Amino acid sequence: MSSLLKSVAAAAVFGLAAVPAAASDVVSHGAGHGDGVASKAPVEVMPVAPAPRPRIDWTGPYAGASLGVGRASSPNQTQTSAIGNVFAGYKYDMGDTVAGVDLTVSPASVFGNFSSGGETLRWGVSLTGSVGMKVDAEGRTLVHAGAGPAWVRTRDQQGVTSNALGLSVGAGVDHLVDDSIMLRTGILYSRFGSVGTSGQRVNAYSGYVGAAFRF
Repeated sequence: MSSLLKSVAAAAVFGLAAVPAAASDVVSHGAGHGDGVASKAPVEVMPVAPAPRPRIDWTGPYAGASLGVGRASSPNQTQTSAIGNVFAGYKYDMGDTVAGVDLTVSPASVFGNFSSGGETLRWGVSLTGSVGMKVDAEGRTLVHAGAGPAWVRTRDQQGVTSNALGLSVGAGVDHLVDDSIMLRTGILYSRFGSVGTSGQRVNAYSGYVGAAFRF
């Protein structure tokens, strides 16, 4: 009888000692299955995307100057010369596209000597309407093309001046360095059906680079 009591007492002591260990195991391993005491789940932090930079608005007037090289050809003569232009214009931003108009003046008597077909160019003027597309993420670079009327004033070897009307088409790239400064490069083709006292047909080509100030 004494041995039986000792065995029961030993079993009770062993059972009490196992209870804390079992409880600890339930807390640590059973929380994920809804058993025992639930542990606090880690908080997942979602990355925050940076706010997109606003696109440039091209709307507004500007004025500037450009330098380049021109070539004029008539049935009897072809000449290449340095040329200079002053220009002013206005652009209207429509989102991904930009519409604009440019007035370009070429005072050849100031910037250089340019003649063709026995006629020396005194002034050249073109009025060009254009449509362009933004080609970079911020909209700072604009590729555009346009067309419009052109006018030239020439003087022949006897000093007689004449005026001629024609058509100009062109394409170019404008880039905004900041809100105030615009860089420009492009090409321009002009055709005149009857120039000077001789009435010769003249085709003119030019390439240029320039800069403008935006108001």
